[in-house]
This record gives sequence, C-alpha cells and structure tokens, in this order.
Amino acid sequence: MGNLATFRMNVRSIPCGPDGTANDTVRFVMAFVEIIELHRCREGAGTYVEHGGLGLAVLRPPGSEEIVVLDNACPHAGGNLSGGAVSGHTVTCPWHQWEVDLRTGVCTHSQRASVQRYTAKVDDGMICVNLPG
Repeated sequence: MGNLATFRMNVRSIPCGPDGTANDTVRFVMAFVEIIELHRCREGAGTYVEHGGLGLAVLRPPGSEEIVVLDNACPHAGGNLSGGAVSGHTVTCPWHQWEVDLRTGVCTHSQRASVQRYTAKVDDGMICVNLPG
C-alpha cells in the first residue's frame, strides 16, 4: 500500500469557547491516507474498507472517474452501504432500499438522515481519503 507515514495534513479548527471565540479552539488533524488500490474497486459497485476503526464504503459511480467514500453504515438501520447498488448519484442500501446521495451523504428519504462523506482522491493508483487523525 505504500508508505502510510507520508501524507498531507489539513488542520481544521472549531471555536468552542463559551462565547464562540478561538481562544478555546479544538484542533482536528485531517490527513490523506492510502486505503486501497484503485484496481480493487469495481466501477458501479462498492467496496468495504476498514481503516483506523472506521468502516468505509468506497464507491465508484458508473461512467464516472469520481471516487466516493462514505461511512459504511446506512443511517436508517446500519445496513452495509458498500454492498448496495450504485447508480447515478446514489447508493441503495441492500437492507431496506434507502438511498443515499453520493454528492452529499444525505438520505433521499429524509433530509435529517445522513452519513459522513470523506474527501477522496487517486494518487499513483491508490485511493487516498482525508480522514481524521
């Protein structure tokens, strides 16, 4: 998988002081990490990957070069999104057919239900994802 010790980092700050100021700022380090080789992920399908305790659905929409990475658990009942059908801009959970929009991570049945969507890129044949570190 290459050297996981080398990655690019972004720092996101969230003001958390009582007055919303940055003097009590919590910092989360986000880092692009290699999670799987591109050739192992079929177009029009999902692949399950576990990394750092996170279950991830790596999805390749048909006819697109885009790679989408979501939390694997469907927001409805925890179904395996990586095992769902990928078409257009959605993945359909195999348990109860709830659809999740690949562009936003929001469920099409309820705007209040969503999964985390992670920024992904392909670098030298490896899918890299911006994960909290």
